[in-house]
Amino acid sequence: MWQDRWYQLGDVYSDEWGPGVIYDVFSTVPAEFESFCGQLLMDMGMQVKITQATRDGGYDLIAYDGSEVIAVECKCYFPDRKVTRPMLQKLTGANTVLGADGLMFLTTGMFTKDAVLYGSDVGIRLIDGNRLAQLVRQYMRLD
Repeated sequence: MWQDRWYQLGDVYSDEWGPGVIYDVFSTVPAEFESFCGQLLMDMGMQVKITQATRDGGYDLIAYDGSEVIAVECKCYFPDRKVTRPMLQKLTGANTVLGADGLMFLTTGMFTKDAVLYGSDVGIRLIDGNRLAQLVRQYMRLD
């Protein structure tokens, strides 16, 4: 369970802390990274359901924000690795089956310029590693 790794994240308020630390803790356990992201979204006030680890339908979490259903993909990437447009298109395609109201892509990495443009065009909420670290600091309960 991801909570067992919380101590490995260290001091989230130190100047040196960021997406690289999250990557180091979760890179070998993608399912725990997904649970970690789910907990973050819950701490942000959403209800969250984690999909099965394999054959997940192209998304890792289903978040409920009021009446809105959001399909969420989570990728624990090295901080310099970039998420590309085709990866976002895959999430968009997966949503044709789910029919969620919104889409979100969380990563410890970055997004290419083309991915950012595509995400903006189709309304995918993009959370890169730096923003993810900010949200952890702002919302996650540290107890």
